[in-house]
Amino acid sequence: LENVPLGAISSNEASEIFQLLLDRMAEQTAGNSVTPVSVRHLLIELSKPNRGYSIYDPVCGYASLLCDFARITQSPEKAVCLFGQDLQRGVALVAKMNTLLGNWSSEIEIGDTLTLPLHLNGRELKRFDIILANPPFGIRIESDLKYDEYKRFIDIQPLFLEVGIIQHICKSLADNGRGVVLISNGFLFRSGSDFKVRKELIETDRIHAIISLPANLFSGTAIATSVLVLNGPKRFDAERGIILVDLTTFAEGQKTRRHLTEKGIKTALECMTACSRNEGISTVVSKKALRDNEYDLSVSRYIQAFPKEQSFQVELKKLTSIIEERNQCEQKALSLLNSINFEFQDGHND
Repeated sequence: LENVPLGAISSNEASEIFQLLLDRMAEQTAGNSVTPVSVRHLLIELSKPNRGYSIYDPVCGYASLLCDFARITQSPEKAVCLFGQDLQRGVALVAKMNTLLGNWSSEIEIGDTLTLPLHLNGRELKRFDIILANPPFGIRIESDLKYDEYKRFIDIQPLFLEVGIIQHICKSLADNGRGVVLISNGFLFRSGSDFKVRKELIETDRIHAIISLPANLFSGTAIATSVLVLNGPKRFDAERGIILVDLTTFAEGQKTRRHLTEKGIKTALECMTACSRNEGISTVVSKKALRDNEYDLSVSRYIQAFPKEQSFQVELKKLTSIIEERNQCEQKALSLLNSINFEFQDGHND
């Protein structure tokens, strides 16, 4: 910062510097207020930014997802409008500062999105073209949500916060909207209310894709995660099925702190576009197959992973063993030939 002429930088550059500082701080903590850079990149690319201009994050943290989206999609023709809400006052204020530095139009609210959503259109939830979210994992909901006036939880009251956020996103998507939410893999196979939500999402064609991510992308936790891509109520193709993508091998970095590779992001986008099967990487699962498997959405259940790559030392040891075995066979063959030759010569002499 000492070398940056602060009086001469643009609002976009100021926002980038501020986001860089947030990312550096996040590397030293175990908080969830900042989503890792490579994961943000994937979520934004999956949201197909060119299709919408009202962007919402119901658990926005420091608004890193919203600001990155705005930075990538900024256009002189039509500006994006950013909407976010966070439970913590201090975090929400930092989020507002983040959007102001980028000179983007934003509405950042403070409060519990499940019990008191504050982005409304009259007496109904406001609906958005694109929703991005990275909700905290494993937090149990203590509030009674049965009497929610926005009818998000009438049939199914969620046990975990992330599941409630998924239900909220489904009610907040525009007809042809796209929702991209980071989830723990537990949601893909847990029973109880999680099962009921999965079944409803599958039967109503609200799930577009599930992308399994590598381990250790987040500081302070090794929880296995995936990306859930959701359709708006009128954006679906029931005949296509659900796209499943396995990116668990597309990671670089230290064992306890890794990042998703650019190749992994590109692979996910290609699989989403092609909607085809790629051995060991992606497949398309029909609604019937999901019913037969009790609505289990675990990616590893449907994609047969390639064997793990062996190290050079292991492969060299195998090769050495094969060479030794070949040499032994050659020695036995030579010994047998010599024996046959000796017997032939001894019989000829007789």
